[in-house]
Amino acid sequence: MAWNNYRFVTEWTVKGNIEEVFDLLADPLHYPEWWYPGNLEAREIRPPRPDRTGGIVGLRLKKVVPYHLSWQLESMEAAKPYRLAAKSTGDFEGRGIWTLKQQNGSVKAVFEWEILAEKPFLKMFSFFLKPFFIWNHHRVMSAGEKGLCRSLQKKEFLR
Repeated sequence: MAWNNYRFVTEWTVKGNIEEVFDLLADPLHYPEWWYPGNLEAREIRPPRPDRTGGIVGLRLKKVVPYHLSWQLESMEAAKPYRLAAKSTGDFEGRGIWTLKQQNGSVKAVFEWEILAEKPFLKMFSFFLKPFFIWNHHRVMSAGEKGLCRSLQKKEFLR
């Protein structure tokens, strides 16, 4: 296995409705509103089809890590409200899959992310900095879970 190959499995449990969680995760254009506001940028490259597939969003993460990361997500599958799959290109090449399950008043969201880190800095230093890159991934994902929880709480409050 190449040193720049990464496989992550992240599990979130958030209080809420599976449909709302799916809608937030299926819309990467609006990730910056709840996932690292001010540090994550998104731009639409190609709008999705009505079935929510085929859309491409360019993402750029800055300030959170000591380097910037840029990648594009193309929605490959959207089986509402249970599964999302996207292809990643750019600094990350690979595939990510969200699987959602309603559990009483909470949603279990599992994200499987298999990528090759193609950014030259990441690729070159993965050999000895891989533990740091893994730690940083978990930190970014933890911030995403907290942001998703806040967004769902705000929606609940506004009802």
